[in-house]
Amino acid sequence: MYIDQLVSADGNYLLTWNEVKRLNNNNFRGPKPNWFKVLENEFTLSNYRTLTYPLNDNYTIPARLQQIPDQSLGNHRKRNEWTYHWDARLQTCIMGKTYIQDTDTNSSITIMEHYLPYNNSLISNNITPQIPHSLPLILTPCPGCHLNDHSLILQDARIKCSISTRTNRLSTFNTFNHLNQEHKRFKNLLLSKYYVSTKPLHQIRHSAYNIYLSQHNVNIVTPITTTLEILSLHDENHVLRQLSSVIDSALLCDDNIKLILIDIASKFFSYTNFQFYSDGSVSDIGTINSKSGFGWIQTDPLLPQLSFSGSTIFFPSSFKSESFAILTILLVLPPNATCEIFTDSQNCIDTFNQRLGSPSISPRRRLKQNNFLIWDLIMWLISHHHLTIQLRKVKGHSNDKANDQADALAKQGRYSLAPIIINHKFFH
Repeated sequence: MYIDQLVSADGNYLLTWNEVKRLNNNNFRGPKPNWFKVLENEFTLSNYRTLTYPLNDNYTIPARLQQIPDQSLGNHRKRNEWTYHWDARLQTCIMGKTYIQDTDTNSSITIMEHYLPYNNSLISNNITPQIPHSLPLILTPCPGCHLNDHSLILQDARIKCSISTRTNRLSTFNTFNHLNQEHKRFKNLLLSKYYVSTKPLHQIRHSAYNIYLSQHNVNIVTPITTTLEILSLHDENHVLRQLSSVIDSALLCDDNIKLILIDIASKFFSYTNFQFYSDGSVSDIGTINSKSGFGWIQTDPLLPQLSFSGSTIFFPSSFKSESFAILTILLVLPPNATCEIFTDSQNCIDTFNQRLGSPSISPRRRLKQNNFLIWDLIMWLISHHHLTIQLRKVKGHSNDKANDQADALAKQGRYSLAPIIINHKFFH
């Protein structure tokens, strides 16, 4: 077995043995093997099964996740071939069942029937996954959406939504056979047609996004390994270059977003005392349509009244959105700055005070903390840029004008099609 068959898609958690069996079509018989018990006892922290040494995020595309399409010319009918890819324009993972593969001398076009994830909130309460990250992925035929390629003429009139994509390699996954118990346990949903994936939705989405990044070299960056030097004012340009380098190395996102943050940092560079209102916003949490946004505005009247909003993906939560708002504020502050941040997130304030009061946090406590990578970067910026930060609690929806502006920016950020994530290799 490969190690990525035993851990979650983000490389941070060890799966349970039952999940390993389920994701591999229940090919393993007998009790839990001793080598797996060793992994549980020696290489995990706490009941959340956090790995002591998370897998390195130097992502490569495993050959077994990729298949080369038929090389023979002509149309090829496919049976039970499920593929997925990341749509950069829509910022989502597209999944479907291959219907026809059309191969010519120069390329191959895969025509798939579009399938959509079934809403997990509609699944009966008696069907409970062992951990939240392993909710079953039930796929149902798309009834027709804006992705449908109307130029395709298909022989099967039952297909309501078809997508064509030019491919030289296919990212594939498997579904359980109709006779398998994993498929039968959902028959009470009264769906006319459905399939159950052997992998959870978050794992397929994470794989699709990382394959996209790898193919486009988006995640190849040079991490910062040295402390930011605090130079005299006459060498301002050098400090600005280092601030820009931190933004460029710490974040994985569209270059235009990095340029916006770098421009804000340059406009703030001549000032030392700041006041911000920040907020986060999550919609449709717990569903496949969940969106996570954040925003902030600088409110000191003597300083530039600049604002920023953005979005993030993977495991959305209000705490994660609020944390990203604080992080992006600190990224644009100049060295030695003093900053007061007003937020309605008591969770962020408690986490900030806890981390500030325990600068040498143990690996066990660190890995048990939600969104620890975001907070690692927040504390790194405070320490290396010599920032003085205070978080103030503001009551949400209290008719505070600045807080209402931050709330509007966070809601606006939910619809950003260019999400921001943390570069795991920044600290390596």
